[in-house]
Amino acid sequence: MDREPNESTPSIRVWRTVRSAAFGAATAAVAATAPAGATIVLIDRASGLPAPYGPAAAAAASVVTLAIVGIASARAHQLTRMDRDAIRVGYVVGVAVFLLVLLNPLTGGWRDASAYYALGLDNPYELAYASGGVRYSPPFFQLVELLRWLSWPAFLFLWTAGQLAVLWIIAGPIAALLLVVPVVALEAWYANINLLLGVVITWGFRWPALWSIVLLTKITPGVGLVWFAVRREWRSLATALGVTIAIVVVSDRVSPGLWASWFGALTSDVPPDRVADVVALPLRVALAALVVAWGGIRDRPWTVPLGAAVAMPVPWPATLSVLVAIVPLIRRPSPMGKRRAVDWALGARDRRRMDSTGSPTPSS
Repeated sequence: MDREPNESTPSIRVWRTVRSAAFGAATAAVAATAPAGATIVLIDRASGLPAPYGPAAAAAASVVTLAIVGIASARAHQLTRMDRDAIRVGYVVGVAVFLLVLLNPLTGGWRDASAYYALGLDNPYELAYASGGVRYSPPFFQLVELLRWLSWPAFLFLWTAGQLAVLWIIAGPIAALLLVVPVVALEAWYANINLLLGVVITWGFRWPALWSIVLLTKITPGVGLVWFAVRREWRSLATALGVTIAIVVVSDRVSPGLWASWFGALTSDVPPDRVADVVALPLRVALAALVVAWGGIRDRPWTVPLGAAVAMPVPWPATLSVLVAIVPLIRRPSPMGKRRAVDWALGARDRRRMDSTGSPTPSS
C-alpha cells in the first residue's frame, strides 16, 4: 500500500488528528446552532425579508459567504478520510444536539412546517395564502396526513431532521458550512421544502420519477424537465411525466373533490409579493427554460437548480436555498453527471474516482 511522504511521522499523525478533530468540532457547533437562527444575520426572522442593514453590507456578506462556500466545495475532495469521518460525526452530533436540546416547537419559527401540520385533509385550501395557507397539490397533503397522528413536537422533530439529512446528502462535508449562508439558515428556520427539492433535483438526473415531487408542489420549477427535452432523453422525460400523472390519478381516486378545491384555490387566491417581483412569473419561467436548455446543450447540470430557483412561483429569500443542489452538480458535468452527482453527495469521492467511461480508477 502506497504511503504519502512522512505519513508515519508521529508529528504528522498528531497534526492530522488535531486538524480532523477541529473540523469535527466546528461542524458540530455550526450544525447545532445554525438551524436555530444563530447565523441569520441578514434576514429579519419576523418578516422573512432582508434586514435593513443596507445594500452594501448585504452584498458584501453575500460575496463573502459565496466565496467561502465556493472555496470549500472546490477543496472538499482534498479532505482525508479521517477529516471526512470527523466532519460526518460532527454533523450528526451537532444535529442531534439541535434536535434534542435546542429545537423548541413553541418558540421557534417553523412557520411553514406548522402550516403543513395544521392544514388537515378535509379542506387544506380553506385558509388564504396571505394568512398562511399552502397551495401544494392534494398528494402533498395526503402524504402529510400520514404523519398528522403524531404530536406537533414529534412532527417538527421528524420534519426538521429530514431537512438537515437531505442537506448532508446534497452537500456532504460542507453541509454545515452551507447553514452559515443566510438563505439556507432561513430555510431551516421556517422548515419549508426547498432543501428537499434540492435533493430531488440532484437525484432527478438518475431517477427522473422524483421530478413528480417538484411538479406536485411548487410546479413551476418543473421547468427543469427542459433538460431532458433538449437532450432528447425521452425515456427520462416520459418517466417524470408518467409517474406524475399516475400519482394524480391515484390521488383523485382517494380524495375525489380535493383536486377541484385545489384548482379553485389556484385561480382565486393570488399570492402576495413578499419580495419585489420585478419580473412576472411567466417571464421568469421562460428565462429559466432558456437557462436549462443552454445547460442541457452544453452539459451543465448545475443550470437545472438555477432554473428552478428563477422559476419559483413566489420570490422569497428561502427559496434560493434550492441552489445548494449546485454544489454536487457543478463538480460532475455530463455525461457521467447523473451518477457522479449522487456519488459525490454521498461521499464516494474519497474512495475512488471514475474515468470518462465510468470505470473506477485508483485514487491519485
